[in-house]
Order: sequence, then structure tokens, then C-alpha cells
Amino acid sequence: MALPAQSGKLDVVVTGASGRMGQIFLPVLRARPGIGEILALDLREPETLPDGVRFARADVRDSGIDAVLSGYQGLIHLAFIVEDSGRDTALIDSVNIGGSENIVRAAARAGLDRVVYASSIAAYGFHDDNRDRLLDEDAPLRGNDEFYYSRTKREVEGRLDAIAAECPELAIARLRPTIFTPDQILFTIAGMMPYLSGVSAPVHITHIDDVCDAFAFALEARLHGAYNVATEDPILPSRFPAAAGVRGLPVPWWLLAGAVTLAHRAGIGNMHPTWVTMGASRPIVVSGERLRRAGWTPRYRTTTDAIRAVVDQSRAKQ
Repeated sequence: MALPAQSGKLDVVVTGASGRMGQIFLPVLRARPGIGEILALDLREPETLPDGVRFARADVRDSGIDAVLSGYQGLIHLAFIVEDSGRDTALIDSVNIGGSENIVRAAARAGLDRVVYASSIAAYGFHDDNRDRLLDEDAPLRGNDEFYYSRTKREVEGRLDAIAAECPELAIARLRPTIFTPDQILFTIAGMMPYLSGVSAPVHITHIDDVCDAFAFALEARLHGAYNVATEDPILPSRFPAAAGVRGLPVPWWLLAGAVTLAHRAGIGNMHPTWVTMGASRPIVVSGERLRRAGWTPRYRTTTDAIRAVVDQSRAKQ
């Protein structure tokens, strides 16, 4: 159970604390002056925990997880199988869909008043008729049945809609980030940036700092409903080097797609081929205006800003 809430501060539970996003997000949340106690949940203990963050081993599928959440005010739900390493559809669905529904229903039963769920623009799906369309949050979530990540993100959002209708006292914010830059990613190799050539679909790249800040903002503002987290200028991968201020090293997209497909069939690697095969020609271009109108301001407004910042940060650490 949580310690007594600090005056005017939110006590928060974060699931998926040991994952890549969880490890980056926890220090950001800990630094927010409006946040009180933080309880980090996962099946394995994180490699690092910020000072003042407690860890508890827990499974989001556990029917008794209500007791763990009791006494807290907010939940950030990050736990999700993102990498398709196991190819185990039953496991993926039990964690991504069943676990997500279970933890949010548990939050309602435990008396929490706000949940922030990490969705994705992948819930919209890669579709031919996305071309020349700007998808706002009211666009239908069609997903891609053949792509587990897109399919399960879409399915979870449908279940959260049902929970929101049943539990109007619980504010459920569903944040849909675009592709975002992982912390300390090194875009440059000997001053050159590899990029996929021949791709006809523009891509948003959002800075990880902005994604983390958006999640914390949604929690503190007690937002409800769906919000895209996106830069304003999706660009073709062929423009990435110019955005980064480096020379470009073209890699044919079909070459990477073939390699990823063969590796996936052989059980090698974690990348699902849909990211390349469909992403090369079927864009998911979204509007991030709803979140901005709610009062959130990104640090890196454009994809060009985000890419250049990551390159500059990487160079500074060399």
C-alpha cells in the first residue's frame, strides 16, 4: 500500500518499469515537483531505480493486483510486449490485451482517479488510403491484423473505451506516440547516417524527452481520451541526413525488408517486418494538435528538430 499522500502531490504506480521506456521515463517522473511516491512494477527488477522510487514484483495479469494499487492516485501503464521475439501469440495477447484490461479495471476498483496508457499511432494501422490523410484522434482505429503490435494496441483501446463508459470517475488518457528516438541513440556512423531509400511514406520522429514529458503532463492534468504525441513535420527518410546535418548512406528499403522477413521466419531478431514492408509505402501521418490545445508544449516541435537534437546529444557524449 502507498505511504500517506504528500500534500498536493500525486502518488503514482508505473507498470513495465524494467522496459526500455520505463527506464527512461522513471527519472523524468521522479523529477516532477507535483509527484509524490512512485511505485515501479514489473516481473523483473529494473537495472536502475531513481532515488525515492520503490519496486514491487508484480504481473499485470494478476487478479489480485488491486491490493498493490490501493492508496495511489494515478497509474502509468507501460507494460507491453513490444519486441516480437517469442512469436507466442497467446502470451502476447495475455499480456498486451488481457493484462492491460486487468490492470486498468484494478485501478478503478482500487479507487485511483487517473490512468495514462501508452498506446501508439500503430493502432490506426498501415493502410493504402492513409495516404494524403492527416489522422486526428477521431479517425477509426483499424490496426493491422497480421501485425501483433498494431492489432493489440487497437484492441486495448477498444477495451479501455468500455471501461471508461462503465467507470466515469476514472480518467483514462490514451497517448499515441509516433516513432520516437530512444535515449542515446547514435544516428551517425563515421559522420554518415544510414537511411532507407525509396520509401514513399513520410515518417514522424518524436524526441523521447517529449514523449516522456507528454505522459507526465497527461497524468498531472488528468486528461481523458485519446491524444496523439507527434511532431509537426513528418518527412521522408531520405531527408533524415539533411535534418541531422550529416552525409547520407542510402540503404534500399526492400533489401532491409527482405532481410528482416527472412530473420523473422527463422526466429532471429526482434523486428517485425511490417515496420518496413508496410511502413515504406503506407504512411501513418497524424495531428498532434489536440494535446497542444490541452496545454502541452513540446521541446522539439518538428521531426527535424528531434533528429538534430539526438545527433547533437550523441556527439556531446562521445
